[in-house]
Amino acid sequence: MPFNEDLKPQMEFINLGECKVKAEVNPRFFHGGGIIHGSIIFRLLDDACTFAAWSYVEDKVCVTKSLHIHYQSPIHTGTMQAYGKVLDISQTANEITVEGSLMNEDKEVARCTAVIARMSAKVRKMT
Repeated sequence: MPFNEDLKPQMEFINLGECKVKAEVNPRFFHGGGIIHGSIIFRLLDDACTFAAWSYVEDKVCVTKSLHIHYQSPIHTGTMQAYGKVLDISQTANEITVEGSLMNEDKEVARCTAVIARMSAKVRKMT
């Protein structure tokens, strides 16, 4: 997809309900303070959590209903790896609760909890 051209994320399903998204630190994503902008951290965590949830869903679109991030330390260099893991699947509310973690090299730099909603819209093939 066009918005992936700069970030070049690499996604991997680890197990059912678990996803990893990896990307290299690029100075183009720094804000004025010389560290990765929070929007990049959000993006990686959002992808990891959404696709972890989507691994349980075959016929509906999954969208982020909420995502709460706790930033722990800045990112300057190296590789960023976001992990998402499904914690709970609500059958009545059509929601999936996922926890996420963002690592920079071997250090956790952010954590999140996300609620992913299963929408009634049919899945559309992406080109």
